[in-house]
Amino acid sequence: MDGRLAPPPGGRSSTAVRSSSAVRYALLALAFGVFPTPAGAVSADEARANATKAITAVEAQASSLRRVTAETRRLDPSRLVTAGELHLRTKDYERAIDQLNKVIELDQQGRVPEAVAADATFLLAEAYFADGQLYSARRYYERIAERAEQTAYRGFAGRAASRLVDVALRTRRTEGLDGILAQVERLAPTDPTGSLQYARAKLLFAKNDLNGARSAASAVPEGSEYIHRSAYLVGVTLAKEAGLMQGTPRGTQPGGKPGATASTSGEAAGPSPALQQAIAAFRRAAELPTKDPEQEHVVHLSWMAIGRLLYEEGAYLEATEAYAKVPRTSPEFTTALYELGWAYVRLGDYDRGQRALELLSVLDPGRVDAADGALLRADLLLRSGRFEQALAAYHQARDEYDPLQKQVAAFLSAHTDPADYYDVLTADGLELGGELPTVAVEWAREEAAEDRMFAVTDDVARSRRLVKRSRQLIQQLEATLASSSRAKMFPELYGELEKALGLLNQVALARRQLALGMDDEAGNEGQGELAQVRAERRRLMARLGEVPAYPADFNRRQSEAESGFNAVSQELQRLTLRADYLQAMVNGLRRVLVDGAQATSSSASRARFEEELRVGEEELAAHRRRIDELRQHVEIGRVQIGLGDERFSEDDTVRRRFRELFAREVALAASGADRDAADYARGIQPLLQRADAVEDRIERARAALEAAGEARSRDVAATVAQERELMEGYVSHLDELDRSARVLLGEMAMENLELVRKRLKNVVQRADVGIVQHAWELREDQMHRLRQLQRERAREESFLNDELREVLDDAEELP
Repeated sequence: MDGRLAPPPGGRSSTAVRSSSAVRYALLALAFGVFPTPAGAVSADEARANATKAITAVEAQASSLRRVTAETRRLDPSRLVTAGELHLRTKDYERAIDQLNKVIELDQQGRVPEAVAADATFLLAEAYFADGQLYSARRYYERIAERAEQTAYRGFAGRAASRLVDVALRTRRTEGLDGILAQVERLAPTDPTGSLQYARAKLLFAKNDLNGARSAASAVPEGSEYIHRSAYLVGVTLAKEAGLMQGTPRGTQPGGKPGATASTSGEAAGPSPALQQAIAAFRRAAELPTKDPEQEHVVHLSWMAIGRLLYEEGAYLEATEAYAKVPRTSPEFTTALYELGWAYVRLGDYDRGQRALELLSVLDPGRVDAADGALLRADLLLRSGRFEQALAAYHQARDEYDPLQKQVAAFLSAHTDPADYYDVLTADGLELGGELPTVAVEWAREEAAEDRMFAVTDDVARSRRLVKRSRQLIQQLEATLASSSRAKMFPELYGELEKALGLLNQVALARRQLALGMDDEAGNEGQGELAQVRAERRRLMARLGEVPAYPADFNRRQSEAESGFNAVSQELQRLTLRADYLQAMVNGLRRVLVDGAQATSSSASRARFEEELRVGEEELAAHRRRIDELRQHVEIGRVQIGLGDERFSEDDTVRRRFRELFAREVALAASGADRDAADYARGIQPLLQRADAVEDRIERARAALEAAGEARSRDVAATVAQERELMEGYVSHLDELDRSARVLLGEMAMENLELVRKRLKNVVQRADVGIVQHAWELREDQMHRLRQLQRERAREESFLNDELREVLDDAEELP
């Protein structure tokens, strides 16, 4: 047997058996009524019963509709605070700020309990702080500090004051700390949590009162959640008092001789007394038991501080032990790994230093910039005796950065207007292949960040992004208010309107049931007016069956509309990715033209290629603008779908027309125009009167809801217009600030680009020095090997001479 079923007796195949079984099943199903009846085959009695049941249910719900419409659903501030906190914990700061600002607005209207308002204010300040909007964060931290004597805000006073110190240090504006310090000193003795004592210590530290800061930090009670931070702050004051911890250790710059002054054993002359006190304070903070991730972070920072202090004193071996205490799960691990690598370099353990650098380049590529990383790797390869690899690394660094240095020098010589430099360094993004390389712009902004010359400009740029987002929101609001679906802006009204419309459609579907019963009783199509009315009514039957009557129907219709917009949005995203791909190709071609300028066959060909790239970029930019416009249309379309759009307007038209036609058909049939359906028509007339009455009542309630929605829409439109006017005023102030800072910051940007040129030149020179040093080290290595060979040869010659003398002596002694 081959595993297949044999044909049944009688010679029939399995196919014939299956066909016979299917026929028998079909006959049985038809006999027992398994197959459904056609949709239109509804008996008159069944239709009347279904319609009566539906209309009775609508009458009961219509009365409850009147009671519900009198109520107004209010926003729950507690839920908004919870949502904002969840967004904050997931680092979705924009949404967190939106949710918490709603609570602040409700609080200004007196609709939020004091405790909830305090929670929202602190969380909003934290969201602004985490998002880098320091001035906005300071505004709400100061509000908490001003209300610190109120019970609801007292628990946040210490943390707010501590954050104000952070904001002041980051913005370098400490003029307002005296008032906060006075308020904290007044409240600190009554705070059992230690937050105010710790805030007072930070305030004194910011004012450079190290003894006072140390005393205040020591006053934090044991067991407080701030005990780790206070112990760490004590160590910082001791280190700063001793003139230590001026910055993280950087070791000898790449290109020098790392480890030339290091003790191979890692033993230093001995830590100074000030260093011992600082290390003891940090060690106390590091050995405290932890309860949460924040305290663990302080412990990791303490071990890093110990490692830095030991590194500065030359105790490199002990420093490596301290850095090794930072676990891989710590957010400071990459920083500790970087400093650990330098400690290995100073110890002369170049292999470990190189492995640390390679691991760091994988875990955090941005930790060490590409130039320093490449040269440091080449230095370590050279020190470890891998001469060929080191030479290749030096040549690679030189070939990469020498053209960049020439490009920056050409830009500096071609531009003398400071505004050009300002535009370059304040642009939102710079495409590769422009007049300046990307790395030069990044380095220039780093130089500017160190001097905080772009603090104001960055705030202006952030404000412009917020203004752009606000304009988009205003545009969507205005589009929604101008549409017939404006009720969706008011959830409480929208829900009641949806319920009212669902009841109206349920009545319409009940009429449709009665119409199906009419078709079951009708003897023929009728004649004259009845035939025309009946034909038009039947044409509307299918469309009327599509109206949403229950929440699931409304949700399905909403999902269908959103899926259409989602499809368009996805297509736009695919086009955006395609545009990005084309832009990358253009950037690559530009880079090829720049790098291969000397290899180009003719200047005419190169000019033609550049012109083609320019035209292609212009067309690509036009396509991007068109994509942005279409995306805005999609967003506006999203907010305009819902009750009142074209689909629902068509539902209303079909429903009203069907009511008129069916009422006329019933009247004609009852008067004898269709004798077969006359009794049925006269029997359903009372039911239709009930349907008309309840429908009219729901229509009146719906009209009242729509009137309330229009009134609220007018109020919102007026508010939106006021906000737009205020926003335009903000834009004019931003433009004025931008113009006033343009010349000054442009001149500073010019100086920073000159520093970048020197930095690039220094990279190239260091690579050249490395190449020369490679030749010298290779020569020294070969000379060392030659001297070893010479010593070995001399030793072997000495051995041979000794053996020869022994042989000669033995030969002379023979008789």
